[in-house]
Amino acid sequence: MVRLNITGNYLRKPIKSINLKTQNQSGRPSLLEEIYVSLNELTSLDLSGCPFLKKLDLNSNKLSNLKEVLNSIHNPNKLEILDVSFNDIEESISIFNNFVNLKSLYIEGNRISGSVNLLTNLAKLNKSQVLAQTQLSPKTS
Repeated sequence: MVRLNITGNYLRKPIKSINLKTQNQSGRPSLLEEIYVSLNELTSLDLSGCPFLKKLDLNSNKLSNLKEVLNSIHNPNKLEILDVSFNDIEESISIFNNFVNLKSLYIEGNRISGSVNLLTNLAKLNKSQVLAQTQLSPKTS
């Protein structure tokens, strides 16, 4: 397992974005499976060079355009754990539907709207865990 952990880098001039699409010296994509970038001040992240990503921890940043970050993941069916809690995200919960193998999803501290029933493609997801951390409705609406 290959892991990148740059959690808690409260720099004077915070990291605003990270571009991980750069391939390694052999020209092959990154082998990263886990990325931890919580407790920074990220506003964007490009993950297009990380096709093996299984765990992504983005909590406590300043992300507002989650769609851009999630769209940069070229192999969404690999992702199993996603933490985007405590950012500046305002989205519908259906934005997570492409991540069919998600087992854990952390969205607390954002403005996520909709019902967990909208996550129809996520059979492995613990939906009660998602409900417990939000104001989401368990019913379709």
